[in-house]
Amino acid sequence: ISKIAIPSGFYKIIVLFYGTDFKVYTVLIPNVKQFEGFNRYACSIANIEMQTGLIFFTNLNLTLPHDLKQNINLLSLYNAK
Repeated sequence: ISKIAIPSGFYKIIVLFYGTDFKVYTVLIPNVKQFEGFNRYACSIANIEMQTGLIFFTNLNLTLPHDLKQNINLLSLYNAK
């Protein structure tokens, strides 16, 4: 029996900067065989913080408003500029 821990999922937090504006895209993807696309697993930064016990962006010169940490954004909303 292997004693290697297999995570139940993984997360990604992407911050896209557009000059002085920025948008955040986050996903929490379960470790399952069937992948249903990133937007299916979109969630808020606050949700990832709650599930992991981690607090993100504490050492950056970037202030994320409370409501931005609560937002759920879909990747399809972002167009390359």
